[in-house]
Amino acid sequence: SLSNGVYNGLFEAQYFIKQSKNPVFYGGAFSIRAPLFENSYGYRGSSSYELSFNGFSKIIKKINASLGGNFIFQHNTDAYWGGKRAPNSKSTVLVCGLGALWNLPFGGVSLGIQKPLFLTGGFVESGDNIAQEVQALQFTISFRKVLDWVVPWIDPLKGL
Repeated sequence: SLSNGVYNGLFEAQYFIKQSKNPVFYGGAFSIRAPLFENSYGYRGSSSYELSFNGFSKIIKKINASLGGNFIFQHNTDAYWGGKRAPNSKSTVLVCGLGALWNLPFGGVSLGIQKPLFLTGGFVESGDNIAQEVQALQFTISFRKVLDWVVPWIDPLKGL
C-alpha cells in the first residue's frame, strides 16, 4: 500500500452478519496500517489503527431503500522527517455516518454523509496556542453492479 508517500503493510480483519430481521446486515472491521520503512526523502509515515462498525436495515417501503449507519474510530501515530517528529501528524478521529441504499434494476446506488470529530491532533491542539477550528462533512455517492464475469486466469472453479 502506498497512500502517504511510504510503503505500508496492511492487516485487516472483518466480521459481518447477514440475516432476515433488522438489522439485516451489520458488523465491523479492524485494520492496522504501518510504514515498512523510511522513504528516500527521510519520511516515515504514521501508523494507523482503525475500528469500524456498520449496519443496514431492511428495505423501508416508503422510500424503497435501506437505511444504514456507521461509526469509525481511527488513531494515527506520529510521523517522522529525518528522525524528527512531524508536527500535527498524530491524531484521533471519530467519524459518524448515515446513508441510504437503493437496489435498482441496473445496480445499487447509495448516498451517504459522514461527520468527522477530531478528538486529538493538529486540528484540536496547537503548541503555539493558535486559534483554529475545523468543521468537515463528507458526502458520498456510490454505484455497485455485480458482473457475471470471471477473470479467466484466476477462476478457482475452472475445470470442476
